[in-house]
Amino acid sequence: MSESCNQLRIDVKSKIPYLIDAIRFWSMDSGMTPQLLINADSPGISLPLEQIQTHDGEVVLNVHDQAVDGFSYEDDFVVFKTRFSGRSFDVAIPFNAVIAIFTRETHEGLHLLALSQADVSSEVDDNEEPTAEPTSPPGKPHLTLVK
Repeated sequence: MSESCNQLRIDVKSKIPYLIDAIRFWSMDSGMTPQLLINADSPGISLPLEQIQTHDGEVVLNVHDQAVDGFSYEDDFVVFKTRFSGRSFDVAIPFNAVIAIFTRETHEGLHLLALSQADVSSEVDDNEEPTAEPTSPPGKPHLTLVK
């Protein structure tokens, strides 16, 4: 393998913000309410947990444009402002804490937990040699002529 291939680093962006946006916009365009299911026990999460009722460490947040302000992505976080009990709060949720995005009305959406774990494990290390999987040699086709 050439030296330049050893230095190759592939920086693949996370799919999570694109999928959240797709379901969120589809939901709002359909007149429904997009909601995020969050693991409230995840490290790095910034939520006013004293203002929120959790169920088994999970929280459902309304992320409709009418409920949040400044919905965006910074680094590996979903960020926005919202109100809890009449007080404004800045919310920051790491991608790996987002379990799902779905509509309140029909519960249609995407389960994202497996994707966020796959994003972390798909990073390629600079010094890691790519491994080629052995392939079986081409032989006779295994097709049978039917008349």
